[in-house]
Amino acid sequence: MKRKIRSEVKKGKTRAKVAEEYHIPLIRVYEIARGLPPNMRGRRYMRKCVIEKLQSIQDELMEKGFLIFADQYFRFIPALKTMYPEMKMAIVEKKRICYLEGKEMDAISALLNKNRKNIGTNRLSPISRCFGITLTKKQKKHLLRIKKASGEFSLSP
Repeated sequence: MKRKIRSEVKKGKTRAKVAEEYHIPLIRVYEIARGLPPNMRGRRYMRKCVIEKLQSIQDELMEKGFLIFADQYFRFIPALKTMYPEMKMAIVEKKRICYLEGKEMDAISALLNKNRKNIGTNRLSPISRCFGITLTKKQKKHLLRIKKASGEFSLSP
């Protein structure tokens, strides 16, 4: 029986599956297959999925110049920061926004488009400060006028 267990583990089955098939405790399978290398299939697949997701996030960042992160993608921010040292991050109303230098205005407009609440001019100042930009009164009024008219923001006056 020990030979069968060792051969199954060598073929690539996980130790947990072997224990389940032979109806023995998992610790016993680990004792029998002690000298064999660990099965890395699950980890390789996980790495492949993570790399693919990181690649799609990277493509979106290069295309738009900014990203509004959901909580499940927060773990990719350190990897993106190593790839793009010029990338900056702002947290506005519990939303994490990563943006490249020079794309601050696009990031603000996307954030305001995503926001469902009505925003006054007094709320635009703290938001713009998070991005390191100061908006003039004329720009703020222009933003709010466009929001009321079409439902979308545009930062070009």
